[in-house]
Amino acid sequence: MADLTTLRHSPLEGLGNSGGEQVRLRELPFATMVSVRVDPNGAAAAALERALGTALPRTVGQVAEHGHHYALWLGPDEWLVISEVEPAPLVTTMSAAVEGAHASCVDVSANRTILELTGPAARSVLAKGGPDAIDGGAWNRLYVFQRYTSIGAGTTEVQKNIISDKAIKLPRAR
Repeated sequence: MADLTTLRHSPLEGLGNSGGEQVRLRELPFATMVSVRVDPNGAAAAALERALGTALPRTVGQVAEHGHHYALWLGPDEWLVISEVEPAPLVTTMSAAVEGAHASCVDVSANRTILELTGPAARSVLAKGGPDAIDGGAWNRLYVFQRYTSIGAGTTEVQKNIISDKAIKLPRAR
């Protein structure tokens, strides 16, 4: 079978390392990203932590790392694991760790990218109302309210429950 990864191209591939002395922007394309949902106090979370080699962070803005894996806290029972390891073996390892538990490990690599903003003025570019802020801080507000828009359009949890209940017949959470 042909290696399809050789055919992929990022829409930002011409971006390179743009910017100047104050701000630089570059894309880190095709990183492995796995969305994780698991009870943080359950045995499955502990098994997942052993598989990743690091504890899952438990507070806002916290990132845990070990080797090639970075776990970002997204919510009380949700994390994003970013890794330099290929997605298929990582998802297989993580799924095996939580097998039998009410948990999920889903490869979301294809629908995301990483943009790295560096330089002395990087923080003010993103700051709400800062002198260099993108669109007067609109970018920052949109980022903060991204969860709200999914709730305003119908919670993603309800949508996930419908899919798990009706489409793939997963057992209900207790």
